[in-house]
Amino acid sequence: QEGTYPLPEAELDRFMLKVRMDYPDADQELAMVRQVSRSTRADMLDVQPLRTVLQAKDVLALQRIASDLPLDDQVLDYAVRLARTTRSWP
Repeated sequence: QEGTYPLPEAELDRFMLKVRMDYPDADQELAMVRQVSRSTRADMLDVQPLRTVLQAKDVLALQRIASDLPLDDQVLDYAVRLARTTRSWP
């Protein structure tokens, strides 16, 4: 029968610690979304360029424009609730 096999002695120490990281609660997640979506810092998200379509100065200008747009908290709340709902499995 195929399945898991005992680990070699040299690899056993890799599993001596288990760190469980749960999702943040709704208020914490909403705060994170607010912070990232309203930030003009380009390094808030880890993105990898595929091909150049804008120069860095253009992206920064667009971020400044976007951060100045009015955005009701109900929209942010809806987006966070939508994301959280996709994580729940009946």
